[in-house]
Amino acid sequence: MPEEYELTDWIKLTNSRGIAGFGASDTDEQKSIVERSQMCEFADTISHLKSIEFWDITAAPPPLPDFKCQVGDQTLHVELIEFIDPELVQMAKHILATPSHELHETAKKYGVTFDPSSDWFKKILDKTITKKDSRYRDRSTKIDVLLIYNEAVELNENDIGKWLESFEIPSLAGISSVYFKNWRVRCLQRL
Repeated sequence: MPEEYELTDWIKLTNSRGIAGFGASDTDEQKSIVERSQMCEFADTISHLKSIEFWDITAAPPPLPDFKCQVGDQTLHVELIEFIDPELVQMAKHILATPSHELHETAKKYGVTFDPSSDWFKKILDKTITKKDSRYRDRSTKIDVLLIYNEAVELNENDIGKWLESFEIPSLAGISSVYFKNWRVRCLQRL
């Protein structure tokens, strides 16, 4: 966690949505906390795995991708997006399931279940990538790295690994590379 943020900020974020709470953000400041943390973890993981150093990581103003950083003599533009099913978030908000450990019990009471499958995962992942690609397709600045981060603890990391292996990335015009970061470990998979 970035040192400049208080523990209370993190607690508020993790309890605010009822599902994948860490990715929830009500304010620009909260969104900044989440994105800065994800970007730093991404840079640390790549540095560790590939011995590539990221430096001068700075938040970029819209309409640019979320961050720009230096890797060697190259400037990279990194866009972050959370892997989340918007319908699931709406369901969680509708049934007021907060904090996340109560989601399943509350959902059962209302007759709603969360049953992730390979097809569901791939559909949400494809929509996530396609949405970002369409946003940058016609812009002069492209996304060098799209980092999709997952905070849904209900997803099994072994299943995610299998699903990612058989996932076919859509044709992209505005994105050079896509990475998927799982919630539990510093697990990063390039698609």
